[in-house]
Amino acid sequence: LTAGITPSDAAQDVTWKSGNSSIASVEDGHVTGLSVGKTDITATSADGTRITGKVTISVCRMVMALQINGNDAMTAGQKLKLSVRCAPDSATNKAVTWTCDDPSRAVVDRNGTVSAVKTAKAGSFNITATAADGSGVTAVKKITITKKAETLELYDNNDNNNPRLISNGQKIGFDYDAKELNNKHPEVKLRVEALADNATDGVSQTFTWKSSAPAVAEAYLGNPNEV
Repeated sequence: LTAGITPSDAAQDVTWKSGNSSIASVEDGHVTGLSVGKTDITATSADGTRITGKVTISVCRMVMALQINGNDAMTAGQKLKLSVRCAPDSATNKAVTWTCDDPSRAVVDRNGTVSAVKTAKAGSFNITATAADGSGVTAVKKITITKKAETLELYDNNDNNNPRLISNGQKIGFDYDAKELNNKHPEVKLRVEALADNATDGVSQTFTWKSSAPAVAEAYLGNPNEV
């Protein structure tokens, strides 16, 4: 900090003092933040007139790191909500600004909601979160636009060399005889594929699985497309 005394031909020497030296100390106008809070820094003329000037200093805990959380794949026209975690948790200002590096594929609003353009082609783009406290800390998340699945194919995959197609469509499932499941196979290995234009290229292969009767049979996730 600097202090100016008027008139300009008056002695310019001042003494400095912090109102709360546990929050910030000051020496020759150089202020050092010590803990989060606010304190007044006062300059007093040293010529005996005791003229003073003061400024209120806010000491903040800056963001040191950011982590973006959320899915890393979406389809054209879809919305995706991202969240961000700041470190340390005690950072004073946890606000961030969001940007997208490819507006031809997606845009992101101030709340971290990503909207893929309806006509977006398959490919990737980056979403960046920047700490708003002036620390310059950023985090980047790569998101891939995948083709929208047109059909799903479900296979009985117990025989890895000869998978058997047992169901296909937009939403698929199958019925399995409980006695056969218990006596012949203690478990059944299933695999599903999502296709667009009769191919899996560019189509997300991550799925959710559900058993209609968990007490009878439960689905345990192996790979993203297998149970």
